[in-house]
Amino acid sequence: MNADPALLSRITQTPGQCGGRPCVRGLRIRVSDILEMLACQVSAGACVCRP
Repeated sequence: MNADPALLSRITQTPGQCGGRPCVRGLRIRVSDILEMLACQVSAGACVCRP
């Protein structure tokens, strides 16, 4: 797997945020939630859409 450093820099892990789970930087959206939505055929745009 070739991991793009620019993409990996968008993932943060902060102990006091979202239970310390990896999140998308600045959005408080857990990476696990994004992967689960993509597995359920939700579009990438809908995964990060703000209300």
